[in-house]
Amino acid sequence: KGVYKKLVFTPDGKKLLGGILVGDNDEFAKLSATAKRPDLGGLTAEELLAGGTPKVEDGGDGTNLSNDDLVCNCHTVPKGVIKKAIADGADSFEEIRRCTKAGTGCGTCISTGPMPRILASTLKELGKAKGLTPAMPFEKKEIEELARLRSLKTFDALAAQICIPLDKIDPAILEQSRNLVTPLLDQLFNGKKKGAGLDKVGQLKALKKELWEFVDNMNCNPILVRLAWHDSGTYHKEIAEFPARGGANGSIVYEPEIMRGANNGLSKAVKYLEPFKEEYRLVSWADLMQMASAVSIEHAGGPKIAMRYGRVDVAGPQDCPGETTRGTGANAGLPDAEAPYGCGSHTAAGHLRNIFYRMGFDDKGIVALSGAHTLGRAFKERSGLVEQGYGEANACVFTTSNSLCPVRRDGKP
Repeated sequence: KGVYKKLVFTPDGKKLLGGILVGDNDEFAKLSATAKRPDLGGLTAEELLAGGTPKVEDGGDGTNLSNDDLVCNCHTVPKGVIKKAIADGADSFEEIRRCTKAGTGCGTCISTGPMPRILASTLKELGKAKGLTPAMPFEKKEIEELARLRSLKTFDALAAQICIPLDKIDPAILEQSRNLVTPLLDQLFNGKKKGAGLDKVGQLKALKKELWEFVDNMNCNPILVRLAWHDSGTYHKEIAEFPARGGANGSIVYEPEIMRGANNGLSKAVKYLEPFKEEYRLVSWADLMQMASAVSIEHAGGPKIAMRYGRVDVAGPQDCPGETTRGTGANAGLPDAEAPYGCGSHTAAGHLRNIFYRMGFDDKGIVALSGAHTLGRAFKERSGLVEQGYGEANACVFTTSNSLCPVRRDGKP
């Protein structure tokens, strides 16, 4: 089988000194901890070599590790240090990494090791609610990642590894956890879509929650707002027929529209939203983009926008408006970034009026829309009007990683 295991004991066979594992290192953490103990935890040398697990006072968390046993071998972090960090407020894998360095090496102490159980057990001891359920105090994406890395396809198999011992969990809480986690595993391993079984309203509600979490994690508010605006920006109030009138109809996801100069960089935003469209198939592209924009504005500290849904998508790229069909130059009626202006105006104000009066704006609306462009930043790869662009080396003084200028209103990185 390509597996070799050799263990070295003291002459009396009562203490493990070391060993070699080739081809299968699943027992490394257990054996490493055993080698640091004065005995074999009630086992014989033969039983340990055969895969037996020493009995250790673990405080009831099911890890079979004492507070002095190492959880993270890369940075020699024992269980006791991790439990103290959790008690001091490090209530997530991210915070534990930051406070103790545990999990910042190979990461197996989290992905396949005892860290989830330690976190779940310690939070229960503290009486602190966290994450998806009290039994699994982790975020959805963390549960999915733990299940994927451990190849655990059922709730019972996953719970047996990352929860506290199941006999210590209230049966009602365990059943609640089962009902919440099983759909995640179905999606992960069986290809079930997140929107499956939900009507359109249900899909919209679930989608909005996921978009909020995505924006909060990715800090992509500006580009999602820009995508929704540019999908809408082809609207012509004098054209009654759909889809010729343009507007928020999803046409921007297709070439040639997405490739036009005014839309430089927006293919990235479309890529961001493609997985959501795949999961929530009753929601149109047009609704998805407008919802993502509204969520982004609210998340950034703006108002909660009263939205209506039910927008219809164009049939395909053949319905993208022609580049010069709006009578205001190229880009299907989107404004030019600088002179000369395609609409023929000699002033920026005149150009903006020519563009946005066509959509039904008044001057007050134009000023509001123009001012809203301060959300986010400009890139030389997009508008081409600035020297700064992608990456740390091309960032401006306000957007480098060590800038003192806050990027988010809530202070998060």
